[in-house]
Amino acid sequence: MPIAVAGNGDPLREAELLADAGIPPLDVIVAATVNSARALGQAAERGAIQPGKRADLLLLTANPGEDVRNLHKAERRMENGEWR
Repeated sequence: MPIAVAGNGDPLREAELLADAGIPPLDVIVAATVNSARALGQAAERGAIQPGKRADLLLLTANPGEDVRNLHKAERRMENGEWR
């Protein structure tokens, strides 16, 4: 999942900063995925879970839509369609 990073290079911290600035968690996730893929010119290949797109995703143990800090609670990670 591509995430636009400003400054420190830590995409999860960037998500936390956006949430701390008052952006709702689900809007932070959209900014980090769909909108970042569009900004990078990669929306046809990534940014959403759809057939034909690259499968980079996290399997989480808690809902990031409730709190973006739950992105730290990854049980598994898929990169390029393979679980790691």
